[in-house]
Amino acid sequence: MTEVSDRIQYGMKPPTIGNNKSSQPEDPFHIIYITFFLIGVLLLLPFNFFTTANHYWMHKFRNTTSAQISVDDRTWWQIEFASILVIISQTTRQNQFFFITMATVAAINAMKSFINICIYEVISFFPSHYLIPYLIGQGTAGIMSAVFQIISLALAVDSKLTAIIYFSSGIGFVAVTLGMFVISLQTNFFKYHVKASIASKRTQVLNHTEIFEIFKCMWTSVAIMGLVIFTVIPVYPAVASLVVSAGLGDGKWNDLFFVPVTTYFLYCISDVCGRIIASKVKKKLNGSYLVVITLLRFFLFVPAVMMCNARPRKNLPVLFPHDWQYTIIIITFGASSGYLANVAYMNVENLVSPEKKTDAFSLLSTSNGVILFLASFMGQVCVQIL
Repeated sequence: MTEVSDRIQYGMKPPTIGNNKSSQPEDPFHIIYITFFLIGVLLLLPFNFFTTANHYWMHKFRNTTSAQISVDDRTWWQIEFASILVIISQTTRQNQFFFITMATVAAINAMKSFINICIYEVISFFPSHYLIPYLIGQGTAGIMSAVFQIISLALAVDSKLTAIIYFSSGIGFVAVTLGMFVISLQTNFFKYHVKASIASKRTQVLNHTEIFEIFKCMWTSVAIMGLVIFTVIPVYPAVASLVVSAGLGDGKWNDLFFVPVTTYFLYCISDVCGRIIASKVKKKLNGSYLVVITLLRFFLFVPAVMMCNARPRKNLPVLFPHDWQYTIIIITFGASSGYLANVAYMNVENLVSPEKKTDAFSLLSTSNGVILFLASFMGQVCVQIL
């Protein structure tokens, strides 16, 4: 009676026996579906914009006292920027700018983790297929930032003008997404699924026993996502952003477009393709075989990326000097990352009971935040090993 009265209070029809879909409002023009996709993009777009603007950062943190710029003579800031964890000890203007940039990224990541948990809770109120656009949107964020970077590089020669065009395009996308979100809030479809669910949602906090029981059911998803993170963070973008074309100095493709196209665009579009393939897979994770595969993937891709033509380097040899070798590695790396990440999230609904779905998503997102924090130092370690 409580759930029925709650739905009447919010001006919605109570669900009929058998969960008759005819009693539910429709998603007009798929607005909510598209909005979840845009929110998925928006969640990771700020971070991707910072990492993908490689040309701008290499210019901003260059050695301003030298007229000759070489990839084997990069400054500390150029080398360490993508790893994010540099300890600043000087007081130059570059250091101040670097510190402000890193502080901004840290603030964005902190807010991102909180927002991500909230969004998964909201999505859990909707039909299960509404999770797919959000997950694919996260991968699309990298594609959009790479495309914006490539276009801005093609339109402008000056690094500062390129940066203005690039970051302005991101602000425009934020505005569009916020507009779509405001429109979504007004639809009967959104009100039906969210308001009624919030009204009937339990308020008690899970105890340790309940958390452990949920974890036992979905440990494979937590393990897969953890291993994906520990494979990506050490080398992407920390090491990958330092990889240069074997034909460096032979034209605009090698000097200007190789990094944004190969390192960022190809990786991200492969990631999205992997996510789309995963969305078609409905098989339940019924064992540890995929966890083992993900672990083996760590030992394959981390060394492979480090053995590509990343500059500068002092210790490790370059075993994959050719552009086509790096391209193959980055495509398979991205596709497998996207596939495994989506499989981990999408199988949560198969591994826990429907009433535990919201709690399971919150647990998985929280676990990812902890793992990201633990793995965050690995990028700088790998750069130092080069």
